[in-house]
Amino acid sequence: MLVGQATLIASILHALIIEHADKSTLVAQFVVLAVVICLRAACSWGKEITGFRCGEEIRRHMRQLILEKLNTWPGIYPGKTRWHMGNTHLRAG
Repeated sequence: MLVGQATLIASILHALIIEHADKSTLVAQFVVLAVVICLRAACSWGKEITGFRCGEEIRRHMRQLILEKLNTWPGIYPGKTRWHMGNTHLRAG
């Protein structure tokens, strides 16, 4: 889409500057350029949302693995909760 957008801009500029074409003859190209810009924006937005959701799922999975690991540890620290032990080991690690 980027190449298409660049081609449209180049053809519009060529028509306006070199060929001295009337702006009213380029209305269709301007409309197509606006559509391409909107499509690129939508694709960029979709990429950001998808990346965030994938990262969220990875973080959720990693947290689940950490919690499962915490549940397998014996209570070697008397009087301390597993959460405290997990924080201690995660900070030290």
